[in-house]
Amino acid sequence: MWTVTCGIFSVVGGGELIAIAALAYSFGMWSALLFGGFALGALLFTPLVSRARKLNDANTSKHDIYSIPDLCYAYHGKNLSRLMTCYTVLALGSLLLIQLSLGGYMLELLTGVPSWCCVLLMSATVTYYVYRGGFNGILVTDVVQIVCLFLVFLTLANMLPSPLESTQAILHLAVVPDLATTVVLLLGGTCWVLGGPDIWQRVLAARSNSIARKALSINALLLVTLGLCLAYLCSKTAVLFPEVPADQSFFHMLSSRPRGLRAAVTIGLVAAFLSTSDTELHAIATFVNKELSRDSKTAPSTALTRKLLIVVGVLGAALAILLENYLLDVYYVLLNTFMIMGATVLPILLRCERSTNLTSGAVLAGTALTILVFFNLHLTGAYCLLVTLPPLVLGFIPMQKILSAENVYIPSKMG
Repeated sequence: MWTVTCGIFSVVGGGELIAIAALAYSFGMWSALLFGGFALGALLFTPLVSRARKLNDANTSKHDIYSIPDLCYAYHGKNLSRLMTCYTVLALGSLLLIQLSLGGYMLELLTGVPSWCCVLLMSATVTYYVYRGGFNGILVTDVVQIVCLFLVFLTLANMLPSPLESTQAILHLAVVPDLATTVVLLLGGTCWVLGGPDIWQRVLAARSNSIARKALSINALLLVTLGLCLAYLCSKTAVLFPEVPADQSFFHMLSSRPRGLRAAVTIGLVAAFLSTSDTELHAIATFVNKELSRDSKTAPSTALTRKLLIVVGVLGAALAILLENYLLDVYYVLLNTFMIMGATVLPILLRCERSTNLTSGAVLAGTALTILVFFNLHLTGAYCLLVTLPPLVLGFIPMQKILSAENVYIPSKMG
């Protein structure tokens, strides 16, 4: 149970760090709403665990469902499966490059070595031990990550000085976000859980429904606790350094700490970043390999997975170096991609109907996200709803009401 719990929690990484740091400058402690959405998603997924795992049990011999693309392939065919694989690679790839870039930047602050060298070193380290140890090696580092994150943030929150009455200043900074922002934060956090490929992999691979449900429930509590700790820390930073750019505030605060404390925090965070990186690296290689072998009668090749690990490691390091100044934008794309996947999978869990509607909704959502990125629109505002509504609206429209019964086969019962 604790292995599954830590595996689910391991999805939390550096992206949330910079996102909360940026939100804290506008909303203070209310920035924890994003983690409230994460917890809400975990609680929403808990009663659906039995249904999700039953889908796999009913189709094990034919489909072997262990991911969202697997689920989409089993119930909606090849087109939606390939589209979800693309979204999965985009989301996990974004998460990977965020971990590598942040880890490289923090090591540069500590050692003075150029960040690009640190990124290459981190990528090579992760690729090597995942190549040698596989999935079992990843499970061990997940436990390390959950301990490191809590120790780091609790230590910083207690040792960060304040020139003012800390509590009063932080409470004064807290501003309730408007309705649209609140909905986006909660909805984004919820879809982050429902659409998280790593989370689905852990839930479907758990030994029993009970273990999966307990793991999700514990994660809801852990995510709320970590969110409050992180919001408090970032709010305190915003009070101390109001003139510093929001997305750089955490690193500015860290560089102002004594060297010993800075070294301890950096090592703890880099360990957590590595733990998240290995999960994403392995997942991307596995999902791409499985998608390539869907039309084949043979099982996915282990040799191809290992080759893909090397390719993903090299590309991840290159993108982490090139996009190090756009990490906040990358995180918004990551969150929106998870929202698309979560909004797509929810109708499958609740209705289990064969429908081209979901494919159309997922395509429309991806088009909306591309437009938002191209025009550099503020992705944290109500614009985020544009990538969530198409799969939700189209996914819940019964096919019987929009298609003629002639020449259309619609199963009366699935799963």
